[in-house]
Amino acid sequence: MDLYFGCRESNKDNIYKEELDVCKTAGVLTDVNVALSREPGVKKTYVQELLVKNEERVYKQIMSKGHVYVCGDAFMASDVESTLEDILQRKGNMSASDAKDKLAELKAANFFHEDIFGANLKAKQEQAKNILSKMGKDVRTVNVLVETPHSWMDANNNCRDRFGGTLISREAVPNLNIDLSATESFWTLEYGTLSQWNDIIGCFDESSLNTGEDSLIFKDNVVGRCSTHCFRNHSFFGVKAGNHCSCFKSIPDSATQKEATNCNNSCEVKGRSTKYLCGGLSDFTVFQKGILVDCGLL
Repeated sequence: MDLYFGCRESNKDNIYKEELDVCKTAGVLTDVNVALSREPGVKKTYVQELLVKNEERVYKQIMSKGHVYVCGDAFMASDVESTLEDILQRKGNMSASDAKDKLAELKAANFFHEDIFGANLKAKQEQAKNILSKMGKDVRTVNVLVETPHSWMDANNNCRDRFGGTLISREAVPNLNIDLSATESFWTLEYGTLSQWNDIIGCFDESSLNTGEDSLIFKDNVVGRCSTHCFRNHSFFGVKAGNHCSCFKSIPDSATQKEATNCNNSCEVKGRSTKYLCGGLSDFTVFQKGILVDCGLL
């Protein structure tokens, strides 16, 4: 039995490493393949890439009536299924339709098992529902009220990590099947705050920065959200086109600074006319945690 597991960093969310090592030593698992997408100093790797790397073995296991188990969100599951179809085409000289039919045959014969859930990001939830529907999966929404006090960030992360969902929108509150009469206050998806002052350091070439430390993508207001996210543990952050955010503990002396015109991508702040420069296609606008200065009149 081979296991393919994907997570961000080996020291943060590869939470079953010890148990998997024991299973492999005991012979329960033949091989354990871990894809790390945010490991510092290591190129991003996804489960699909490891499947392709081992496609000869994967193909033989599928054709030998081996069982396939896929667990994760709808996007990952869809990508894995497409990757398996590609492997069947290459190694089995199948057409695209024949490869798709082969996986459908495995599902019908109960050799292809799936435990799939929706997306964490609200912007992708509708797309995830479409993917799940095409896979013949039941799509449902469950409302959960957690009474433990949280900051907005903690509440949002709690919804994501414990329930695979998001905070509800303000407009959806009246439609909840939950009695909120005894609740003094609660968080919704809409949230506004003032970030601290940020100093712009300049425009830097992406390849000269360590963007693998902590990187993610925000739907909107990338400068403000990136600032809030990064400044808990880092002194610098950078943004680039596509709402990409990366946190940095420091900026290397060898980092390549470029002309400001290379970082001319503009990004908007939701609900405001303000626009910021948010890097370029392959360049980051880098900010440093600002120093609070008291101002007054003499």
